[in-house]
Amino acid sequence: MRVMFEPSRFEATHVTAKELLREAYGVEDLQIQRDPRWMDSDSFTVDATINSVTSEALAKLSGQDLAVARQHMLRALLVDRFHLVVKEETKDLPIYSLIIGKDRPKLREANSEETYENGARSPNGDAIGPHVVYYQFIAGAI
Repeated sequence: MRVMFEPSRFEATHVTAKELLREAYGVEDLQIQRDPRWMDSDSFTVDATINSVTSEALAKLSGQDLAVARQHMLRALLVDRFHLVVKEETKDLPIYSLIIGKDRPKLREANSEETYENGARSPNGDAIGPHVVYYQFIAGAI
C-alpha cells in the first residue's frame, strides 16, 4: 500500500476505498458506519494529475493549510469516482471509567528489562518496553 501526494499528482496504490475515505476525512474506522463491504476489501490504484494552476496554488501553502487542501481534493475525487455521499452526525457513545478500589490496584509500571510470560513482544521476539508500539503493514493483507 502506498499513498503519495506530489506537487502535480496524487498516487495511491493497492488501497481500499475505506483507506481513501480515512485519508480524505481524517477519521478512524469506528467513525465510518453503514459502509458496503467492498469498501474494506476491494483494492484500487489511483493516479490523479493536479492541473498546473492548482499545483502552483498548493505550492504556496504549508503545514495544516496544505493538508486541508489535499483532503478537499481527495474528497472531490471520491465524490466524482465513487459517487460518495457522506452524512455527518454526532452520536452519544458509552464511556467506561477505571476506578481505583479501596484495596488499590496491584498494577505496576512495566520494566523494559523484564520479560512477561504472556506479555507483548516485538516482531523479533524482544519484550516491548513501556510506551513502545510496533506497527507492521503487509501489502495485500489489509
